[in-house]
Amino acid sequence: KMAAEIDDASPATKSWNERKKGESMAFESAFFIIGDKKYTLDLNESDKTADFSIYAEVGKTTIESGFFLKNGQKTTAFYTDIIYNDNM
Repeated sequence: KMAAEIDDASPATKSWNERKKGESMAFESAFFIIGDKKYTLDLNESDKTADFSIYAEVGKTTIESGFFLKNGQKTTAFYTDIIYNDNM
């Protein structure tokens, strides 16, 4: 159940606030897949981020990032921040 509602803006617009009625997710691990390489990271309840440092070849590829929950479900990451560092 999503916490979707109509806000009181003028004109009224649909809005969604996942914190309003949602439940917290119990993260167990994070994953990052780039091309055919998969990286995973175990998480603790106190973790605020999941950071991966990897080397990737230049060129076109696909990426997927997300989390596995303690109940076994898979969810996508809210955002993925990619930082180029040529000192690796």
